[in-house]
Amino acid sequence: SNIKYEMIKRNDAAFLQYCERLVRTGIDHDVFIEVNRLFENVVNSFYSWIGLHQKHFTGIFNNIKKGYFDQNIEYRIAYGLRTYCDHHALPFRSYSVKLDTGEVILDIDPKPVLNAHVGNTDVQNDLRYLIAMGDAIHLRELVIGLDLLLPRIEQDIMKAIWAEIKPRVESVISPIGNIQTRFLYVKNNDEDKTVTGNLVAPINTFFEILEKHGARIQLEEGEG
Repeated sequence: SNIKYEMIKRNDAAFLQYCERLVRTGIDHDVFIEVNRLFENVVNSFYSWIGLHQKHFTGIFNNIKKGYFDQNIEYRIAYGLRTYCDHHALPFRSYSVKLDTGEVILDIDPKPVLNAHVGNTDVQNDLRYLIAMGDAIHLRELVIGLDLLLPRIEQDIMKAIWAEIKPRVESVISPIGNIQTRFLYVKNNDEDKTVTGNLVAPINTFFEILEKHGARIQLEEGEG
């Protein structure tokens, strides 16, 4: 899960950094290819991250996903654009330039996306709203919004997973050389007290991830 999350964040960063370069380089055929490649990396990694949680943490993720999907247009549009990119057409086919700053505006026309019938009713209503307002899907702003949203979702997922596994987490003190080291492990059942590498490493890594996302975990002595 965390590796998938880091992949999206790196894809977001790569796309946004490339957009910044366009002020200096302008647009040509190679740029069209690169913008589409980088943007498809963003939406495909986002879709893959969603799919992973839906498969392995169905109950947890579906509750979290609904709230973010309902309240954030970036989530809905990115999800719909992944289907459009993979099954219909290149997302980015036109651009404009701000003459005073040289900023390149990367847009997607919402009309062909709507005509492709991607996404559910909420996504299609978003597209209809953009069309009615004479607006477009602004790629850079979409990726910035998605990049700000992802850490909140990931933190909520980590906290929910922790709440579910906390009753099965125990600690054990084990000597490593001359150092007394505390390990945390998931107890599979009441009889299984064996601490194995397969259990110790992932749970310790999990706590490191929780710390990274600001979910401070305290496991008191005797708390199982």
